[in-house]
Amino acid sequence: MTSACDLGAKLRDTMKLYPEYNFDEFKDRRMEDTWYIENLPLARREELYDQIRQANADTDQEIGKVVLEALREKGHLESVKEVAGRVQRFKQKLLGYLSKTDKKIAIVGHSNMIKTLTATGYKEDGAPINGIDMKNCEVQLINLVMDSLGKVDPPKTVWCG
Repeated sequence: MTSACDLGAKLRDTMKLYPEYNFDEFKDRRMEDTWYIENLPLARREELYDQIRQANADTDQEIGKVVLEALREKGHLESVKEVAGRVQRFKQKLLGYLSKTDKKIAIVGHSNMIKTLTATGYKEDGAPINGIDMKNCEVQLINLVMDSLGKVDPPKTVWCG
């Protein structure tokens, strides 16, 4: 997380708008509308939840203020290496999904996440090597490099934007 736009939409609103999609991944989250906190490394996540409790933040707006203040103080809530690790975990889930379906999928995300997702490798600090740089609202059909995670047979491509 590096900016306010990383807070995302309210999950319950998104689920209502798109009932045809499967949101099971989020069912076990402690705070349904703060799913973006659940994706952070454990120590940072617990620190944020402590700050939320100390601020007696109950509403989405109050929680968002606490998170944004933490973001302002630190400049980011995840290191480049932590983002790369999160993308690798996502790739593992994606690999499992792709191996079981012929359905088309679309991946929607911020340009830095797409660049990290499409990287052919990572520098020692976790920075992506040769990832695709996408412009705002750009859509591309890409072949994902699944590195040592395994292979999908036959190889699959996905739409990213």
